Amino acid sequence: MSSTRPVPADRQLPHGHLLVLNRSFRRTLEAENKSPRTIEAYTDAVRLLATYCQAHGHPGLAGELQREHVQAFIADQLARWKPATAHNRYRGLHAFFKWAVAEGDLEASPMGGTRPPHLPEQPVVVVGPEHLVRLLKACEGRDFTSRRDTAVILLLVDTGMRRAECAGMTLDDVDLDQRIVWVLARAADLGVADRPQDRPGPRPLSAGTR
Repeated sequence: MSSTRPVPADRQLPHGHLLVLNRSFRRTLEAENKSPRTIEAYTDAVRLLATYCQAHGHPGLAGELQREHVQAFIADQLARWKPATAHNRYRGLHAFFKWAVAEGDLEASPMGGTRPPHLPEQPVVVVGPEHLVRLLKACEGRDFTSRRDTAVILLLVDTGMRRAECAGMTLDDVDLDQRIVWVLARAADLGVADRPQDRPGPRPLSAGTR
């Protein structure tokens, strides 16, 4: 059982406390029309820092925090969560302290000279033939939705276009006579077959331009 005591309610805390400033920080983010996800992520980072400081005997007042206190918190996050989570907490705190300096609540950010946690590269999963077969199998059918989904999958695989490019296509971008589709400044071959199981493999991009 954790022996960590809960952080006192905001009304019992001095103005410069992290949690008190965090309320004003949230209002600023809302006034700037930040997304709800961003607001929660940034303010959660401040709340977690306050909880960590209280549990480890570190200052709770923003003006008394030192760089080593914030670094210890980020190191604790790295030990508990994935690097991406710790990186997001770092970004949230960086935005908070930058805001506090701009508001005059701090003379300088305790995160000055710090760097965000390194994010290791995550290999992208490549869709293999067996995955494509299963995907097309799931789209089998003669109704509109099934035929549409099959066409979209084949188009993405055959041309190598990005999802946003596919979503922005119009009929003017497709040339069925030449079996090509125009994507921005490049023309991509259409490897369309009569049936999905008879369909040839992905074709290389054509050298043509619009």
